[in-house]
Formats: sequence, C-alpha cells, structure tokens
Amino acid sequence: MSCKTCTRGCAAPCGLGAVTRPAVRYLVTAVRQVKEEAPNAVITVDVLPSRGLLTQLAAGEMDFVLSRILPEFDSRDFNILPLQDDKVALLTRAGHPLARAALVTLAELLGYEWIMQQRGAPIREATLATFAGLGLSEPANVVNSPSTLLTLAYLGQSDAVAPLSDEVAELLIRPPVGAGFVALPIANDIRVSRYYLLDLKRRSLSPLARRLRERLLDGGVASASPPLIADR
Repeated sequence: MSCKTCTRGCAAPCGLGAVTRPAVRYLVTAVRQVKEEAPNAVITVDVLPSRGLLTQLAAGEMDFVLSRILPEFDSRDFNILPLQDDKVALLTRAGHPLARAALVTLAELLGYEWIMQQRGAPIREATLATFAGLGLSEPANVVNSPSTLLTLAYLGQSDAVAPLSDEVAELLIRPPVGAGFVALPIANDIRVSRYYLLDLKRRSLSPLARRLRERLLDGGVASASPPLIADR
C-alpha cells in the first residue's frame, strides 16, 4: 500500500497498549512500519500492567491491547486472540558476584537483595511461584517498585537481582544499548502466563488500528499460538 493511500485511510488516530514483552518485541516494529507508510498517522502507545490496559480498553480509550486477561474483567466483552507466554530473566549488574557463574540456582539467590514489581504483578508472582515449586521460601530482602527505570538504577548501584521480561533483558545486555547488565544463567525457567491481543466487540477498529494489527500479526506475534479462545 502506498503512503498516500494509507494516509487517507489512517486519518483517525490510534491508541494501543501492551505489557512489556510484546511492546518491546513486536509493537516497535509494527509502529515503525506503519509510520514509514503513513508519516502523519497519529499513534499513541502505552506500556502498562494488564489491569491498566484492560481498564483503558474497556473504557474505549484504546483501540486494542496486548495484555493478560484478569478475572475482574468480563472476557465476553473482548475479541480475543491468544498469543504467547512470557519468559522471565533475572537481571543483575555486570559486576555482580554471580555474573560469571556457569549456572545459578534460585537457592543461591535467596541471600541477595531483590527489586521486584508490586505483589500481584505477573512477573513477580511467576518468580515467587518458581521458588515455591522448588520448596524454597521467597526472598526476604525485597525492594518493591513498578518502575523499570528505578529498577535499573538500583541494580547498577547494588548486588540486587531483578526479574524482568527476557525481551527487556536482551535489549539491555546486547548492542546497541549494552547498558552494563547481565542475565544470570538460571537452572529453572520462569514462565509468565500467556497474553492476548484484545479489542472491544462493541467497537469497530479504525483503519489505522486495523493496519497496526495486521502488521503485528505479520510480524509473528501470534505465530506460536493455539486456536482462538473466548474464556478467561
């Protein structure tokens, strides 16, 4: 589609949001592709926890979101496309005492300070569930913060450990960012529940929102997904 044609079809602005992993891995590319075709397209992207995304979507403030479905929201209100689960990386500063270890167990990490999202956040809960699944108590020395920026600043000045999306970790430890962090080679995978591409059944997507959705699907956001479902 030519830029001129797409610009005419994408006059209405588009608001969308995502949890961190699909935002980093898929949304950036999809938005860049659409902006190359339609430089004047107005696109607003928010990266929020699922509760904030679903609240805004239900209020009609976003066209679609890449989010988890929470029990306080009625899944019957949404068109639902299952996407992928999320892997957690344990990030530290490059000078951390365990940064050069060949393999790190969660038991070894219990004595370190941690910085995590608030209770109830999927990455934190998945991390704590992995500890419990191994018969381990959860870390006792924890700083709570939803801010990724504060988390990184804290990691840079301490031997703390932070569970983050593996996509965020990859962005931070590899060029061109290379911010002086490492992902510890842990013995047990930590997985967060699947997320979904959601839009409201009662509201048709604008041409621009449809274009962005198409680009996301072309980019493989649903390539590892099972068939469409409509449950919680």
